[in-house]
Amino acid sequence: MEHQSKAVILRTSDYGEADRLVSFFADNFGKAKGVAKNAKRSNKRFGGGLEPGSIGRLRFAEKHGVELVRLEEFAVETPAWKVAASLEKLASLYIALEIAEKMLPPAFISLPRFKLLQRWIIFLAENEPSLIHRHAYLYKWLKLSGLEPVFDKCAACGRSASAVWRISASQGGIVCGNCRSFPGDKIIQENSLKYLKIFKFDKMPNNNSAEADEVFKFLIEHAIGNEVKSFAVAARL
Repeated sequence: MEHQSKAVILRTSDYGEADRLVSFFADNFGKAKGVAKNAKRSNKRFGGGLEPGSIGRLRFAEKHGVELVRLEEFAVETPAWKVAASLEKLASLYIALEIAEKMLPPAFISLPRFKLLQRWIIFLAENEPSLIHRHAYLYKWLKLSGLEPVFDKCAACGRSASAVWRISASQGGIVCGNCRSFPGDKIIQENSLKYLKIFKFDKMPNNNSAEADEVFKFLIEHAIGNEVKSFAVAARL
């Protein structure tokens, strides 16, 4: 069966001498992997667009009982090279792609998350991102994944006041000083908590928070159950 979809390329690797193995996220198909035959030699069918972060129209075919689809053509609309103007842009792009690759179940259609990722890549192609922009994206991604972090009250008991707050990945947000602490829970500073609360109201904070970067990393890696290597790369910039 043949499909045509708007798609984001998530990851690619060489597959033999001339082919490429491609992981992609399609608006009407979800995440999938496929083989692009002769992709290294065919500019006509793929136009050099099979790079992580490229957005375009993808034509591919699936066969019953076969895990890998066959990529037939990719018409690039937003090429990945537009995000290569700075290391900050690339770091923000690769964090988003790696999270999508690791969190999305195969062939599960999630149009809201597809549109969010598409808008983020287009934003990165045209703008220099700040930590605030990245955090807003990560908050929305978690929310659309059914994992909206709780930053305005204790995720365990619902209290809204506490002398000490901790961020708890197992509880999916902050917990007060009266609730049980689990291994890995971390104390969070009050100014960082004020910063994080703002995202719930779809607003942008006025100042950056480096600690918030660690909070999102903590929550996302717990949800995935694995390390997100792109976070470490971004932290070194």
